[in-house]
Amino acid sequence: MALTWLHVSDFHLSPLGSYDVNQVLKALVESVERFRQTTEWKPDLIFATGDIAGKGDVAIFKGGDDAPATKFFDKLLQAAGQGRERLFIVPGNHDVERDQGLVPPTFQTEVDINNYFEKSKRYHFLKLQAFSEWYNDYFEAVKPERTFPDKSTCELIPYTLRKNDDEVSLKLLLINSALFCEDASKDIGKLCIGRFCLNPLIEQLESERKKGDLSLVIAMIHHPFFVLHTLESIALKNVLSSQVDILLNGHLHQTEVNFGELVELGSGAAYFSANSSKNAMYCRFDGKKIEVYPICYYEKSSQWSDDPNVFYKTKEATRSFEILRLRNSAAPDPVVTTETNGHPENKYGTSYQEFLIAALDHVLPTAVQGFSAKVSQIFVSLSLSDTWQSEERYSPETKVYDRQKEVDGFTAEAVMRAAFKKNRLLLVIGDPGQGKTTLLQHYALSCIDKERCKDFGFPEPVMVFYLQLRDLKKGDTGYSALPVNILAWAHTVPSSEKERPENLETLIFESLCQKKSLVLLDGLDEISELEERKEVCEWIKNTITDFPKACFVVTSRPTGYRPVDDIEIQIPLKRADILDFKPVQQKTFLQNWFTEVFLSKIPTDSGDTEDPEWENRQKEKALDKASAVIKFLNKDENKSLLKLAGIPLMLQIMAMLWNEDDTLPESRATLYKKALDYLLGYQYKRRNIVPKLPEADAIGVLAPVALWMQEELKKDEADQEVMKTRMQKELNKIPKKQKPPKAKAFSDDLIDRAGLLVRYGQTDYAFRHKSFREYLTGFQLMKNPVMDLSLQKLIEHFSEPFWEEPIRFFFGQIDAESFNTFMQNFFDVVSEEVIQSKQELLQTIIEETPKEKRKIDTLCKKLLDSETTLRRQQVILDCLKTIGNPEALNTLYQFRAGKLAKNDDVADRAEEVILAFGGKALERNIEKSVSGNPLSFRNSNEENSEYILIPGGSYIYSVTEEIVSVPELYVAKYPVTNKLYRSFIAALEESVALQEELFKIALNNTEHSTVANFFKEGKNDLAALCRSTYDEDRKFSGAEQPVVGITWYAAQAYCFWLSLCAGKPDSYRLPNDIQREWAAGGKREPIPQKVREYPWSDEKGEPTPTLANFGMNVGYTTPVNRYPEGATPEGLYDMAGNVWEWCNDSVGSDRVIRGGSWNYGAVRCRSAYRNGNTPGRRRSGVGFRPVFVP
Repeated sequence: MALTWLHVSDFHLSPLGSYDVNQVLKALVESVERFRQTTEWKPDLIFATGDIAGKGDVAIFKGGDDAPATKFFDKLLQAAGQGRERLFIVPGNHDVERDQGLVPPTFQTEVDINNYFEKSKRYHFLKLQAFSEWYNDYFEAVKPERTFPDKSTCELIPYTLRKNDDEVSLKLLLINSALFCEDASKDIGKLCIGRFCLNPLIEQLESERKKGDLSLVIAMIHHPFFVLHTLESIALKNVLSSQVDILLNGHLHQTEVNFGELVELGSGAAYFSANSSKNAMYCRFDGKKIEVYPICYYEKSSQWSDDPNVFYKTKEATRSFEILRLRNSAAPDPVVTTETNGHPENKYGTSYQEFLIAALDHVLPTAVQGFSAKVSQIFVSLSLSDTWQSEERYSPETKVYDRQKEVDGFTAEAVMRAAFKKNRLLLVIGDPGQGKTTLLQHYALSCIDKERCKDFGFPEPVMVFYLQLRDLKKGDTGYSALPVNILAWAHTVPSSEKERPENLETLIFESLCQKKSLVLLDGLDEISELEERKEVCEWIKNTITDFPKACFVVTSRPTGYRPVDDIEIQIPLKRADILDFKPVQQKTFLQNWFTEVFLSKIPTDSGDTEDPEWENRQKEKALDKASAVIKFLNKDENKSLLKLAGIPLMLQIMAMLWNEDDTLPESRATLYKKALDYLLGYQYKRRNIVPKLPEADAIGVLAPVALWMQEELKKDEADQEVMKTRMQKELNKIPKKQKPPKAKAFSDDLIDRAGLLVRYGQTDYAFRHKSFREYLTGFQLMKNPVMDLSLQKLIEHFSEPFWEEPIRFFFGQIDAESFNTFMQNFFDVVSEEVIQSKQELLQTIIEETPKEKRKIDTLCKKLLDSETTLRRQQVILDCLKTIGNPEALNTLYQFRAGKLAKNDDVADRAEEVILAFGGKALERNIEKSVSGNPLSFRNSNEENSEYILIPGGSYIYSVTEEIVSVPELYVAKYPVTNKLYRSFIAALEESVALQEELFKIALNNTEHSTVANFFKEGKNDLAALCRSTYDEDRKFSGAEQPVVGITWYAAQAYCFWLSLCAGKPDSYRLPNDIQREWAAGGKREPIPQKVREYPWSDEKGEPTPTLANFGMNVGYTTPVNRYPEGATPEGLYDMAGNVWEWCNDSVGSDRVIRGGSWNYGAVRCRSAYRNGNTPGRRRSGVGFRPVFVP
């Protein structure tokens, strides 16, 4: 006879019950009755695998016959036409009383676990007291021997089912995995069953099988194996596999079907939340095979029916599988090995590898690019910064210099090798479009390859798991465990990619626990809510701790990982920041891309198909095309585009547009506009396809949807049906005579042809790249007929990282009046704190605004307003300088003449802007020191850069702790900026005579003979040798940012040049170590003392984001005048943070650097702290500041 059962789990009942849970479970009961009366699915038994209660609310077990649990199961049994004796239940983690305060014991070995149960410690069963009392009461009337075991976690129940003069013999093994539950987010790897409890029952089954017992053995447990204690999880699975036919479990909240020696069936959750899937499962056993029929709840019909997502590949409602055990042979001895089968070399690992390759080895789809391109074909290895390297070099406390071992490059491969030598977490930070996801795809595809894995530090291929962090599953007690989330991601991969491998759940768990594996976690920044992102950081930390054999990579935009806002993963890690493509990388990418384009074309001449040279000719055409793009980008008028070309996504868009038009638009915003026009229109026309909507109309539909996602959803994906409803609302606005499509046809087209949207999981849509949604959000705000409302939104969200990109895109399209009004509202409304913390964004949006749209009326008016605060005056002056409109000079003269500056810093800042605009310097009486030297002067050879006199004196030098004397000297107010350094490079390029003169100076420099050797390397092109390697890097190339990426020798050359211009040899130089320390923190006291702790006055305390740029709180260098609060009493800026500064002295074979930098912690900002750096090494955190010796 056939045996049919219903498997249900995870009901999450509550005493009162919400409308949703009542409706769903009521529909389940009704469906069970409907199935029984109208179909062949008539359950003989019902198995419930835990989580009857919700959130540990055991009140559902209380009340006798009125207990919610009693009422529910009675209704379910009545619908099935069965009595209580046909129901079997095990508890789940939600069925324990969490307020009992019982701390789970700590087990170090499997012997500890067995000893615990052998001594019959029962107090942990108190957590299940409410459940066990209900259980005993519920079954007592029908079967007195059905009592809940309170001395063991396991119970074996023989059961004979008689029906129609036939019978089926069963052995039901009920396993209690909830005994030590505390919190689902913390339980993983800690829940014990105890071999002491299980082994006698397994031995009994084995003995009975040897005697010819052919009973079907079904085990029930709430938790999957991967949640169980790491000391026994694998062994328990192997033991169960030896004698059990079918294992039923819950907990995962999604249906799982795994067939092997042990058939594992997870029914999913009957109800978890309103937005989660609702699942259950029927099964039928005919003596040889088991047929599985998954069902799920449908919101629209309020009914349960076929679940199409379980057997989606074969599109079957049910599937049948044989039970593999040979009933007529003796069962083998239990296998207790803990060795994993989850390595890439076994059949399941190989199947998973193929699945992973199919899911990840792609870039934009064929419909978008016109050809099929894979990551493995066009990927160009990214360069990553050195911020991940060891920061320890020289400690003034110990006087020990520890030379850092150099790693072999800054490729993606080298970064991973270095990162995982001492740590298990690599944090990759990159701007929008810099290729973070593509890098993870490259990591995944490489680390499963037998040869390439070695380049990344793995001697053999590892199992790789990929997960988008915004998809993390969250329950009542926190985020679900890593294996649950990986499994959920696998279910979101479209069936067109590759069928999921069998036994995936087991493969995931065993790989994570038993073998070296690599876990790739993408997009921390895509979690928009700040508090939620902090929770995810904590989840990552706990997950890394839970799986000690796994290595992890996490990606984020800089705005998504900010320790200054407590958004950090508090575990040892190595950080690597993705750098923009260098010219050689741009060239390689374009060559690869165009090569794929030309090779994908079908030969027009039939003879070409037989021509062996056709492929070579196509490759030559590709190289020519790539060269044309490079040539175009290197024109002087296209410098802004050249910077954008450093971003891989932007370069890919440029390649697509150039392939069609042989030209490119002029700005970032217009580049995105052209890209959208291409995706929504031109690519259709070149294939003679009529688009569903003209480009303008399509954007008109998508832009409001993008704004809705930004403003209301606050995330990057949306429910498909809800998004289509929003689309239809906009489509209805298009005149009917244009025959606009329905939302479903339009969205399908955006996915299948335009490639602008993607299906995200089973229920959501998302933009293929979030930057397209961000552009459309800015576009919609700009098109708002009530511009004041848009401006109000921008100001309201100005401090939120999630809004940064839409704001930038908005200003790329803004008009002059709106720009002017925004500035008015900004300085009227925004708090001083936001102005301080978001000044970099304010400067960025000015630079994004077309020059002709940068209206200055409001800024000028605000500057002359006597009510304008000190901080606002500083920022307004910086804004005017960035705008660069000399028409502001009259306002600046009025400001100066009216003495409106709130302090000397503002007055000096106004003077700098006046001089930058070519205005007249203020004529004033020159203040002098006691020695008769002016307190400051401006160097006309350095665009009037100011030098401040630092009085001489004596102090206790930190390195020797001896008293030293320092004569007075002038120190540059700021580190040398890109603008000033470019003047030096331009002078070198213009004059061969200057290069020769500097070479002579170097030859005669007896103090530093190595400088001449450096000059010899660049004798034919000294400018190229001295040029900053970050001169075209968007993050570091701003005119007012400090120059970085220059050697100690180049800094010396700059000083030689200044001295030559002044006509006073060696008058400008790098400070020596003592001078730099004295200038930073010297106390002008009669009795020599140690220097101040930090350059600012002692009462300001430790470094903060208002005093200095340090510790990655910005993520790159800032303009040199950004931190007036952190200036020294004499007025020197950036003596702490922003950039290390080269000094004249050496330490070992290195040169001293001082001051700390943007990517180093607060301790390195101390006045006494010194470091060392190889003189020929170029770093993104090292610049310099000259001194002038009178």
